[in-house]
Amino acid sequence: MLGLIERINRVADSNSSILIIGETGVGKEVFADYIHRLSNRGQNPMVKIGLSALPAELMESELFGFEKGSFTNADHSKKGMFEMAHTG
Repeated sequence: MLGLIERINRVADSNSSILIIGETGVGKEVFADYIHRLSNRGQNPMVKIGLSALPAELMESELFGFEKGSFTNADHSKKGMFEMAHTG
């Protein structure tokens, strides 16, 4: 467990987005909240997304966004989750 806490502290000190993976019920959200609070972005809102609930065909546009006209029925531009989470 001590090794995990050390890794979490290193991740919190970085300026990178993170992806936490694991089985249901292992505490991914608890670790995400802890990392966010420790980070220099902790005062900003955190953006969470449950990828398991997201259909594979929508994952790219949800994570990275899209521009108006980039595909059929794209009648507006939309920011992706990574862009929305830029400072959080």
